[in-house]
Amino acid sequence: MTQRRNKPRQSHPADGVGFNASFERIFGSTVLNLAVIALVYFAGYIALGLAQDRRIHIPPAGTVALLAAAVLVIAAVYGFFESRRPRAILDASGIWVRDNWGRLRLMAWHSIRRIDVENRPGARVLVFYTDERPGDLVLPLILQNPAGLRAAAARFAGEDHPLVSTLDAVMESGG
Repeated sequence: MTQRRNKPRQSHPADGVGFNASFERIFGSTVLNLAVIALVYFAGYIALGLAQDRRIHIPPAGTVALLAAAVLVIAAVYGFFESRRPRAILDASGIWVRDNWGRLRLMAWHSIRRIDVENRPGARVLVFYTDERPGDLVLPLILQNPAGLRAAAARFAGEDHPLVSTLDAVMESGG
């Protein structure tokens, strides 16, 4: 039986500066995504009615109200919890960013080679390129305090770091 090798687990620093996502941005994008799903449901309901007896069947008002309430509640709960946990933590060693599974991953300041800005559904994101993790860590720019992120990056990494210049360009373009 082979033994599983456990890497020593890195924990994010208690003395770092954390940046949380904006509740309003998370709530808005979640409502938009869920509303699209609800519209597809209603379109399918109407199309099925047309296919069965060539009449337009409108969903009952109670169903519409229940679905609308569910969309708002799910978006509010998701937005509440997501805005409570930091999207990024900066400290002297580097920047901690959440991966696709929600775990904080450290990128040392010196290992960040390039940062691209991409438009993705719901938000612009910063895509980090390092030697160890080329392009698989992203930071959505839906933060409560993007100017504070720039100031903390300048303080920890220096004014000439790629993150600082990228954030300057994003803020200059109004993003």
